[in-house]
Amino acid sequence: MRRGSQQVSGALDLGIQRDAERAVTDEEAQKGFGLTGLWRGETPLWAAYWVFGLGGALTGRILLALAELSSSRALFVFVSLVVIVYSILVLVGIWRSAGHYQGRRLWASLARIAVVLNVLGLLAGLE
Repeated sequence: MRRGSQQVSGALDLGIQRDAERAVTDEEAQKGFGLTGLWRGETPLWAAYWVFGLGGALTGRILLALAELSSSRALFVFVSLVVIVYSILVLVGIWRSAGHYQGRRLWASLARIAVVLNVLGLLAGLE
């Protein structure tokens, strides 16, 4: 009877170990999808470019348009500063994600070219 209880205990330990391994794997899979992961370049390149980059740019433009429609100059300045800070974070994140990209080098190169063009566009808009 003792042997049977050892088998059950061993099976439970193995089940707990598998759950712990699965939890670590899920945590690692999600770590790159926050702003910290984006800044570090841990976000997959497709998500950095399309979700944070393009999605964030569209959201930023909508927020700027809404802030401009309001008569509050302070709100417009605040939203503008948030959009600028977010844009810097995203451009750095895309650049770093491209550096970690393991797929075809063409996609990483195109992403970095897009970052350079965006930075030049931002600098030209400041003049």
